[in-house]
Amino acid sequence: DILQILDYDSTDMFCPMTSCWETLHPQLPNLYFCGMYRGPYMGIMELQGRLAAKLLSGKVQLDEETMNQALEESKQLRAQSKQHRPQFPHFDYIGFMDTLNELQGNDF
Repeated sequence: DILQILDYDSTDMFCPMTSCWETLHPQLPNLYFCGMYRGPYMGIMELQGRLAAKLLSGKVQLDEETMNQALEESKQLRAQSKQHRPQFPHFDYIGFMDTLNELQGNDF
């Protein structure tokens, strides 16, 4: 079941699912999420869309270790006490954009 793989929790408004960079899950190779970020941060959404397009087209490939590390980071974000969570799951907006950009093989 897709919701079980994503560890989806409809009551968790901070981080409702476990995924790599709020964009994909290694066990769901043809399912991507774009816009999974709190607030109107178009740069993140654009880079999530580009990453999804490049992965689907085969222009970029991610190794298993990189995806497993990102998945583990997502699990750690969700495991934080609800009283001690930062305002945003990925509070370093520029750093998160840099990560999404680097995954695509781009340099700023």
